[in-house]
Amino acid sequence: MKQQAGFTIAAGIGVAASMFAISSVGMGRSEAIVPPSPNDPLAQIVERMVDGMIQPQSCALFAPGTPWERVEEVTAALHGDENLRFSLQGSTWFGQGNSGTLTYSFPPDGLTIPAAIQGEPTAPNEIHARLNTIFASQGGEPFWKDLFKQVFDRWTEITGVEYIEVSDDGASWGSSGSATRGDIRIVMKPIDGAGGVLAYNRFPNGGGDMVLDRAENWGSTFANYRFFRNIVSHEHGHGLGFLHVCPAVGEKLMEPFLNTSFDGPQLDDIRAGIFNYGDRNSPNQSAGQATSLGALNIDDSATMEEVGLRNNNDVDYYSFTAPSGALATITVSPIGVTYVQGPQTQQCDGGNSFNALTIMDLQFSLRDSNDNVLASVNQTGFGEAEELVEFDLPGAGEYFIRVSAADSNGVAQVYTMDVALSGLPAEPCPADITGDGQVGSADLAIVLGEWGEMGSIANISGSGQVGSGDLAIVLGNWGACP
Repeated sequence: MKQQAGFTIAAGIGVAASMFAISSVGMGRSEAIVPPSPNDPLAQIVERMVDGMIQPQSCALFAPGTPWERVEEVTAALHGDENLRFSLQGSTWFGQGNSGTLTYSFPPDGLTIPAAIQGEPTAPNEIHARLNTIFASQGGEPFWKDLFKQVFDRWTEITGVEYIEVSDDGASWGSSGSATRGDIRIVMKPIDGAGGVLAYNRFPNGGGDMVLDRAENWGSTFANYRFFRNIVSHEHGHGLGFLHVCPAVGEKLMEPFLNTSFDGPQLDDIRAGIFNYGDRNSPNQSAGQATSLGALNIDDSATMEEVGLRNNNDVDYYSFTAPSGALATITVSPIGVTYVQGPQTQQCDGGNSFNALTIMDLQFSLRDSNDNVLASVNQTGFGEAEELVEFDLPGAGEYFIRVSAADSNGVAQVYTMDVALSGLPAEPCPADITGDGQVGSADLAIVLGEWGEMGSIANISGSGQVGSGDLAIVLGNWGACP
């Protein structure tokens, strides 16, 4: 399902940080995020309204060491208006905060791909021939297609967007997705030789298609082909609507330069995905949509990682079943660090310090099968975990956990939730001197054998001396311990 409203391209190559760039484009108007403020890079997400259709634009991602003169030349050519390069303009596929299913395809070799940047030739697609040759010893097409699948699977883990590969009918480049081709089409052709621009990608409102430079070292085996995967993952970040982020310090996937010191989307990129598409469990904003943690027994536990609240109005519901006699301990912990981020600039060396740990003051409630509140937890503040310890569940059955924000400094708070069940403590059985779970003849023999002794284990009455009080306790609790 492609949205066509104007033509927007994001050119990119590499691994870095993800910008929360999003615009919803309609006939005659687009809505774009303004550049981040020092306190909250996403708080003004819908403040600026830009009149008119978005015009052809792209943002380039470059190989490390690319001269800044080349960076500025390509960026200016792709953006046109120099000031516009600092704007955050993208789009989402399903409406902001929603996820869905995207198809992708690899057009046949020979399809003509026009030039998009200065110095790039119009040339035929050669993705099949080129990658089949590079990966011949690994099995050819199934192998390199699996590398693409690994990238899409990782974005699914973050956003819940599902991906399905389909065949491609070879329709002209720029054709919308249909039953005969993917929503996202991926090709390879010459761009500018090895280095420089590694690839570029359209935003969703321009089709989301990806163009890879055939001259790059796609066969690099380092870290399970991380060069390949990080370039594709960065490009598809543009395909999801995200722009570049600065400074270029090798911390975020959507920075403008390739970095292979980490694998795939990082914290800033994850926040971008959650804000624009929801986390992988979305929608789970009611008991009827609750994400199941499964049937938990005594001593079982369940953990949800890399989940998050989009904004102060978002809620997440989870469900689990428990047996009778269970105690529930639930911990909800915000996740984040302080880092510098900002929109792309000419030197990509600036930004504002931002604490992703303290975006929201998280809270949660434990609820019964009818969604009635059993316990509410909001004891701490921003950046701190909330915990409910050994809550005595009223019986066997289904329970819900509702996570929300008590207060907010911005959007996209990532968190982890842990749920653990334990059993009720066993009732004391002091007459079971032998510890075999039974009060019987063996325990009686010990009491009689220690009669009159001081400080003996048989002095279960605590009187200091074994005697009639201890005998009475043994006889009075005869049989199995409770």
